[in-house]
Amino acid sequence: IGLEAFWLSPTPYIPGSRYEEQSSCPRICQCLTLKWHDTFFRVYNIHLDHKSDLARRLGMEATLRRIGEDLAREELPFFVLGDFNTRPGESPIALCNDNPYAEMTELTDTLDFTFHNFGRREAPYKIDYIFSDKHTAALLDSVTSWTDERNGIYLSDHYPLAVEIKF
Repeated sequence: IGLEAFWLSPTPYIPGSRYEEQSSCPRICQCLTLKWHDTFFRVYNIHLDHKSDLARRLGMEATLRRIGEDLAREELPFFVLGDFNTRPGESPIALCNDNPYAEMTELTDTLDFTFHNFGRREAPYKIDYIFSDKHTAALLDSVTSWTDERNGIYLSDHYPLAVEIKF
């Protein structure tokens, strides 16, 4: 139905812009409005900075502000997902748990790890998440993490995550 993107920066609609505190990699949030049967919903897909804690926090704050703006225009179920480059308990996760615009629930809280660096990490850890608004979270049917590999070849350096929601 709709697709937009904004840069996680002080100037979100200037392509390639970034926070001064972050790595040289510009980061974006993709905003999708989708429809499943008669239900419209939004998906915010983010990839937060891999070097700076402050840039991750600022990026998450920008994403949550955008969610608040979208909800003020039209209240729809929503998901926030992606590579947060953040471990459980760090500031971007705390911001999601205390979102001032809408109560959110982590749907992937039962998963212990998501990043494995193509099987080269001795101790994989969690940096990928799927959150939703609390009403959508109540419709959660299943959570999946694909840990498949064949002969040491993985789909990605992260385990892909998915949730099934029963709208």
